[in-house]
Amino acid sequence: MKTRERGRQLRRILRLIRIFEHARFGRTIPDLCREIDVTRRTLYRDLELVEDAGYRFERDDVSHTATRLPA
Repeated sequence: MKTRERGRQLRRILRLIRIFEHARFGRTIPDLCREIDVTRRTLYRDLELVEDAGYRFERDDVSHTATRLPA
């Protein structure tokens, strides 16, 4: 992966962390995709990296929401 792409990915991941740090409730996957301006596939890939860093999420495939769980 090129440096420029890594930089964009890092900014998206930091943005996701900030979104969930300040969210009181879960966020829908479509809303997150629009807010971060990525495809669903990219969002799930980024969420997986955030989880690998120690953040835990509860995903609801019926309502298409992701909720960050307390550490």
